[in-house]
Amino acid sequence: MLSTDKIKDLLSHGENKQVEFKKCTDKVSASVYETVCSFLNAEGGYIFLGVDDDGTILGINPKCVTDMTKSIINTLNNPEQFLPPMPITPEQTEIDGKIILYLNVPESEQVHRYKNRFYDRWGDADNDVSKHTYLVKNMFMRKEKESSENEVFPDVTLEDMDEESFKIMRSHISIHNSNHPWLSMTNEEFLRSLFWGK
Repeated sequence: MLSTDKIKDLLSHGENKQVEFKKCTDKVSASVYETVCSFLNAEGGYIFLGVDDDGTILGINPKCVTDMTKSIINTLNNPEQFLPPMPITPEQTEIDGKIILYLNVPESEQVHRYKNRFYDRWGDADNDVSKHTYLVKNMFMRKEKESSENEVFPDVTLEDMDEESFKIMRSHISIHNSNHPWLSMTNEEFLRSLFWGK
């Protein structure tokens, strides 16, 4: 969790490639998910909700904090909205008597889509690159160099998988969403839902 001083420091320097402010005082806007998507596809970063474009803390309506938190968790874990899903839990903090939420978005080893659109981060802007085939291809190539996610291992079978890892993954998922469909799947179904091949 970020300290108050660290948050104030980030807010004072304005938006950039890895910092984004969202006014969002009573509901989560679609632009929040576009930024999550672009951060995952780029270098990661922090998204602050309840903060104006100039870094001024507006605060979130206290009655809306719980619903906004649930909305973010559910959307990022819903493969019909966000693909592949990404479990990120917003952090809540109070600064100068005002509540804000922030998301610490990691750089992902995969390419993500929000509502079937690809987003990338350029400077302090989120860019929908879905219609630009070469830009989408570049994202995949960038991730492929950094990860073995897309590498094919033809001799690996389900028996080679570590049962304890499945338990740990399900445990983490259940913390965020106790009704997530992955929790009731077999190990094979679980892997297939993550786009593993044979």
